[in-house]
Amino acid sequence: MAADYDLSAQASSRVQAGYRPMFTVENEIDFSEVNGGAGAGLGETVGAINVYKGWLVHRVLLEVVTPEGATQTFDVGDETDPNGFLDAVNGNAAAGTQYVTELALTDGTPNTVTGYSNGKIYAADDQIDVTATQACDTAVIKVVALVTDMNPQL
Repeated sequence: MAADYDLSAQASSRVQAGYRPMFTVENEIDFSEVNGGAGAGLGETVGAINVYKGWLVHRVLLEVVTPEGATQTFDVGDETDPNGFLDAVNGNAAAGTQYVTELALTDGTPNTVTGYSNGKIYAADDQIDVTATQACDTAVIKVVALVTDMNPQL
């Protein structure tokens, strides 16, 4: 499912340094500016960060800058797995609260990695999306991705 509101153009640009650079890309999303000020509705997605073919996204961090002021949770993922990086994090937590992708395993024979908790390498251009699980018109969040560019270097 494509993002209902694409705010990824606001994300800061990547910085190249050295061979196989590891860098962060971040974007602050103010839901009072989404959808002409109406915010995001229940289950609507916001494209937060553009991801390019050959990028390995190690971890994603979501920081609550301004709480929603009511019950709100966010999922962070992409079109393939909408909560692959973060699932149901509290968007009404105190300002400064941070959530980061942590390694998680699903019990089985053998155990398997849950979602993108061990990172994801992108075979095609995509976006990291944030989905509001309730109507959201007040929250301000920062989304940060830790990335390595795995494309061949010249």
